[in-house]
This record gives sequence, structure tokens and C-alpha cells, in this order.
Amino acid sequence: MPLSTLTPLERARKHPIVYHKPASNFFEGALLGNGGLGAVVTTRPDAVVVHFGHNNVWDVRVAENNQDKIGSFQTIFEKVQAIPSDYATLEQDEWYREYCELMQQNYRAPYPRPFPCGTLVLGFDRREAELLGHRLDVATGLCEVFLLAGGQRRTLQLFTDMAADRLWLRFVDADGQPAPSPFERIRLLPDPATPDDIPPFTTAEDPAANSLSFRQVLPALPGNAQNDRAFRLSARANVPLACRSRINWSGVTESMGPLERALADRAPLLVCVQLDEGSAAAIGAGVGDVPAPSADAFEAARAAAGRAWEAYWAKSGVALEDELLERTWYWNLYFLNCAARAGANCPGLFANWSYRDIGTAWHGDYHMNYNTQQPFWCTFSSNHVEKHLPYVELVHFLLPLSRKWAREYYGLRGAYFPHSAYPTEMNVMPYPVPTWGWEICETPWTVQSLWWHYTYTQDRAFLAQRAFEPIKDAVLFLVDYSAVMNGARRLAYFTAVNIDGKAFQDVSRDSDRWSFDPRIDRNSQIGSELYGDNDLDFGHLVRRLDAAWGSTPQVARIANDDTFHLTNCAPQHKLFNRNKSTWAGLEDYILSNAIATNLKVSVFTGPVFGDGDPEYRGVKLPQQYWKVVVILKQGG
Repeated sequence: MPLSTLTPLERARKHPIVYHKPASNFFEGALLGNGGLGAVVTTRPDAVVVHFGHNNVWDVRVAENNQDKIGSFQTIFEKVQAIPSDYATLEQDEWYREYCELMQQNYRAPYPRPFPCGTLVLGFDRREAELLGHRLDVATGLCEVFLLAGGQRRTLQLFTDMAADRLWLRFVDADGQPAPSPFERIRLLPDPATPDDIPPFTTAEDPAANSLSFRQVLPALPGNAQNDRAFRLSARANVPLACRSRINWSGVTESMGPLERALADRAPLLVCVQLDEGSAAAIGAGVGDVPAPSADAFEAARAAAGRAWEAYWAKSGVALEDELLERTWYWNLYFLNCAARAGANCPGLFANWSYRDIGTAWHGDYHMNYNTQQPFWCTFSSNHVEKHLPYVELVHFLLPLSRKWAREYYGLRGAYFPHSAYPTEMNVMPYPVPTWGWEICETPWTVQSLWWHYTYTQDRAFLAQRAFEPIKDAVLFLVDYSAVMNGARRLAYFTAVNIDGKAFQDVSRDSDRWSFDPRIDRNSQIGSELYGDNDLDFGHLVRRLDAAWGSTPQVARIANDDTFHLTNCAPQHKLFNRNKSTWAGLEDYILSNAIATNLKVSVFTGPVFGDGDPEYRGVKLPQQYWKVVVILKQGG
């Protein structure tokens, strides 16, 4: 299809999500959202039921017990090293098993977690209306619930306001004109799985405005009342509300509760539902300030939402020969727009859709190994870089804690980003357990997309103000962490270097200037006093030229010079170090082939520490060295 004939909005309209029967299950419902507010439209034979959530609404309590028992990486690592090597698993060791159990206790608390924001129920008499199904137009975010009422096909239209946390509803006929409503009652339901140790919700009603509301406080732990949060769900109808009696599920007649009212007449129905969230001090008692649901207000909100969706699709319209692939493109970009927006919390594992315990597994938190990042992979290729900003804001939110953990737990510079995290104030990592809690790879992965953001946009202001600090701190931590030293021998256990043969730069060798590594105490390094007036060479473990590659000679020079730190040095006899038939020859072979064939190679090098190594000037001299070479061939 020529680009001149592609209309993204119309292309998206070709891929509705349709359900031809009642969708009573949460996972069958239609997903709506504006990036903060989320709504799941479910339908059952006697009602339309909408469940609400919000990226900003969390149970903010955090368990942070046993902080004095966490220890440091060094102390725990030494204990792990002491576990007998003949154990089948580390868990066979009693100390290790008990330590891991202790470190998991906080994470096993039922909080923090996304907190469901309640449910709207619009009920009808099944003898007067039949629920047929629903259709979600991903092009415009309009959900249509179809009913048969009075023998005529009727539609309840629902959509989320893209500029405010509101859901609008209108009942119309087959031509889109206001029609008499079959709905008899309206009800708000606080989440039925609200924990018993959360303060009870409070209710409010404004009969003059046809409004119902409830407010839920979400307290921080005792002593942190200033961090208490709250939300309020309010519903306002265009028809009067009346408290009447009805038959309950047990067949007993009872008066409607404070959050349920009869819709007093069958005029064409309009409803506006609003969610207010923030600090407990800011979300006061009483009904929220909900706009009056008039036809004009509905149309104005609908037109504004339509313009927002049209602008969204204008940036990412595609026409593909594969219908399934095209449908997948539009559906997933629709969900992205519903689930994420700048200024709201980054969506967790289950985004802004939750009900009861749905959305609470693994706390619904941020798993930084890939789960949190995955929804944002498409933001660049789909031309929606603005949708990446909630993730950028999350990285900055985690930066102070990550710096603290690097400094206090690892004793290193920079920042160590966590395996699991919450959008709440934290003093320690939520999951400081060996294995998952020691996944160093998650630190560079956390900041990777910040660099992608810059390479996509070439926005130097973003690079300077948003990307540079987190990336710099991740690099500082990794540089420090990568020095794996044998403290007793004052030499590296091993070193590692990547070689990019295609990017090799032939950096000249100036006069050697070896220096102490500032990351490690000088007493843990062997200085020049070992090497004077003898046949010992300052033996590079990472070969100087192996590191000399990059996009420019200047970049390669920096890497070249970095190999002249004493942490990368081991005492090697000159006949070994310079031998073109063995050690030096092996190094030449690896590098020359990487350059000649544009290979990417990883080289690991280290000494063999033996109890019988001879001692010279107070230093035991390794008698053997090893290398492991990993090559990525063309084609993977």
C-alpha cells in the first residue's frame, strides 16, 4: 500500500476485539485506560460490571525487617564460598538455607501491591433485557456493550477520558441516538479482597447531584502517617437515585446499602465515574467533584478522546500483508497507550488492571530482569518514545536506593539496580537473597533503554539530564565489580575482555605507566617493588591490544590505557610472557583472527593458584596461567 493512501486510524479500526456472549470473567473483559486509570469492562447476564485500577494506587506498606542481619556482599560471599563443594545444592547447607529464609521474609508479606480501586455495577432485569456481547474499537478506545431491550438492539457506550481519570457511559439505540435505559440500579463496590488490617472505607452521597462515592485510605506503616495515600471512586448519573428495597442473593428483601441506588426513571442513561488519588490529606471525605453527565459533556469528552487516539495512531500506522501480524501490532499498541503515560507510575507486572487478588502475584511489582522493560521495547520501533518516559522516571526513582546499596552492601561506587522494586519509599532492596538478589546483569539492563532512547531521538538534552547519571552509575558499579581479586594473593582470580574485531584501532604503545586501581585498597595490590632488577614482567592479564577497539581512536585509547592498572597485572617470567610460540603467540592468534574476520570474541584469563607456588619478595608466584576464549561466529 502506498504511504499516501495509508490512514492509520482507519487501519486500526479494522482490528476490533469482539466478544459474542457475556464476558463475566475478568480476563474476558474489554480493557480500557488512559495510561493512569485502567478499567476492565465485564458483562454478565444481569449487569455490566466495570473494575477500576490505577498505576498510582498501591498498598504502600513496606516490610523491611531484619535489616541488621543482611550483612554485606563480601561477608555473605565468603560464607557461600565456604560451603562444601560436594553438596548437590547450596540449600543443603544449614546456614545458607536459614539465611535465605530470613531474607525472603519481607517479600512474603502481602504488601506492597497494586490496590484495586473498586467496581461499578449497572444492573438490569433479565426479563427485560438480554446481554449479547461487546465490541472494543482499538482505534478510538470505545467499548460498546450490546443488549436486546424491548426487542430492539441497544448499546451501552463506554470510554476513558484521555485527559482525566474518568469513565464515561451512555445508552443509545442502533443509530447512536439516546434510548430509554433498561438499567434499574447502580452500585459501587469497594474491592472485596481488601485486607482486614486496612482501615474501612467510608461512603458519601449527594442526592442533589445523583452521586455516590467511597473513599479508601491506604496507610503507610505506623509512624509514617505523612506517607498515607488514599483514593476515592465516585459515580454520577443524569437521573435521580433512590434508595429502595430489593431481594438479595439469599432471597431476603432488604434495603439497598449506602453504595447502591435505584435509577429512578428509564430516561436515556448517562454516567460519569471519576477516580481521585493522591495523599490521604489531599483526598478528603465527601463525593468527588464529578462533571454533570450531560449529552454535551459526553460528546465533548468523546471528541477529545478521539483526537488523542487519532494523534496516537498517526505516529505508528502500518499496513502489513500478514493480517495476524498487523492485528497483533495494533492490539498491543492499543494496550500500551491504555497502560502507560508520563507522569503516572510506571506500570508493574499487571499494569493498571486489577481486581481482588488479580495483579498481586509477585506483588505486581517491578522485576528488573526483563518483565518491567518488556512493554517498553516497542516504544522506539513504533515511534512512541513518549511512552518510554514512565520507565525513565522509574529508573530515576530507584537511583538513590541503588546508589546506597552499591555503597553500603557492595562497598563500591555507582549504583546497583534491584531485582525487584516497588513505587514506594524503600530503605533496603526488597529481595536481598543470593542468586536472584545478586543478578548483576540487571544493572546494565536497567539503563540499556535510556541509551536506546537517546540513539532513537538524538535528544542531547535527554542524554544530559535523564540518561547520563543512571548510565554512568551503572558503569561505575560494573567497572568496580568486575575486578575479581584474590585478597590473600593480591592478584586477580580472573579478568574478562570483549574484542570487536571490526572496531579494532591500532593504538600505539607509549611508555608503560602502571598504576594502582583506585577501586581497591593498595594493600590488596602488588606494586612495582616486586618487578625491579629481575626477569619478571608486568604481565597483562587482559592484553592491551584486546581492549583497543571502539568507534574512534580516542575511545580505544581510553580502553588501552585502562589495562595498565595493577589489578590487571600478574608476575610473569619474560620468557613466558613474550614467547611467540606459546603465551604471546596464542594472544596474537586470537586477536589477528578476530580482526581478519570481524569476529566478536570474549577472552577470560587468570593465574592458577597453587599451594606450592614459590615465594619471592613476599609474593607467591603463579606457575601456570589459563585462557578461555568464546567466539560469536557469523550467523550467531
